[in-house]
Amino acid sequence: MPGGRALFETDHGSTSSESSKAGKAKANDPPAGEDPTVSKMVDWSLGLQLGWKDDNIISQAFSTVWPNLRSLNQSLSFIDMSPLFVDIEIKKTNPGRNPEVQLAIWKCAALKKLREMGWDTSMPMPGIVIEGHTWLYYVFVEIEKDLIMIGPFTMGSTSDLVGIWTLVYRLNLLMEWGTTTYKRWFDDNIVAWARERISQEQAELEDRARGLAVSDTAS
Repeated sequence: MPGGRALFETDHGSTSSESSKAGKAKANDPPAGEDPTVSKMVDWSLGLQLGWKDDNIISQAFSTVWPNLRSLNQSLSFIDMSPLFVDIEIKKTNPGRNPEVQLAIWKCAALKKLREMGWDTSMPMPGIVIEGHTWLYYVFVEIEKDLIMIGPFTMGSTSDLVGIWTLVYRLNLLMEWGTTTYKRWFDDNIVAWARERISQEQAELEDRARGLAVSDTAS
């Protein structure tokens, strides 16, 4: 991801210590039991608003797959057809609820979704944790079939004017990344997949039609 270590200062010193703090989670690991302090959802997400052409192509492609696969992301709610590129988890007052765990579970589900659809998994997945006034940034990347959590990096703070302007600036950088780099990845992978899926379906329909025509002629 452009600007990961360059744009965000780590809370743990040098780049080497940042790497040593990286967490690892298996994408197919289930959540830890039925702990009531753990949820499979996050609080907020930033996503792209698709144009009608892309939306139509993707909807048409999804009509050719099993109903349980008809979503662009890991959500089962009304945002299931939104291309999400940043997820945000807010630390709750409940001391047993860990926002980093919540974010990691959500990102594991995102990676699992990409794998189920056969889509590219190389695009880094940004995430944000808000703890009081402090905003912390994480990057999730797949390395050798594991999902690696890198961070935290300090984005800014709402406790003072400098922290607020720093936060706004870095949020704008993330938005720019989402509407440029991520959008290109989405077009080259998801939209391209949808077009290919539609072409395959049309070719199969034409083959069936030719087969029926031959059968009618022979009879």
